[in-house]
Amino acid sequence: MDWHLAIGGGAGLIAIVATIPYLRDVLRGKARPNTVSWTIWTAVVLITAIAQISAGASWSFFLLVGSTIANVAVLSLCIFGYGYKKFEVTDRICLSLACAALFFWWITSNPVVAILFAVAADGIAYVPTYVKIYREPKSDSYFYWATLVVADVMALVSVTTFNMANILFPISYGLFNGMILVAAFFGKKLNKI
Repeated sequence: MDWHLAIGGGAGLIAIVATIPYLRDVLRGKARPNTVSWTIWTAVVLITAIAQISAGASWSFFLLVGSTIANVAVLSLCIFGYGYKKFEVTDRICLSLACAALFFWWITSNPVVAILFAVAADGIAYVPTYVKIYREPKSDSYFYWATLVVADVMALVSVTTFNMANILFPISYGLFNGMILVAAFFGKKLNKI
């Protein structure tokens, strides 16, 4: 078996498995996902998956598959009342900017441009979650975000075709998830003082 396939498949599997305790935390009220962020993230991974296929996907594609399954599960709980319910000005601005980024990708029909805009929309989607964690540090699990960073690094290592279409998303996803990890970890630690 090709080790790139094993690592890429492992990254997708970790993205799914890591979500199981997160879903449990959401159901128990220990974590409250931001509905706006999860809506955009779900759309972004679907668009990036389609763009990566059209550009010649590598094994990092499995991260997108795993993330799509995980995001749909979390978004479903958000829709059924478990998500962060405040829809403030920051959320509206981020949702509008993310939709604009996705629209501009749609009119270009270029897979690399699609991924660039998807990464921009993805980054914008993290803002409501940062704001939520800043206001309520105990509203998210840092372990979940740490596990996702591991999956992101594995996805990057699994790449066999080094081009923007295959490496941009794992790199950006790792950076964004790492920033959430730091905010959630230190927010909880500072809150205990």
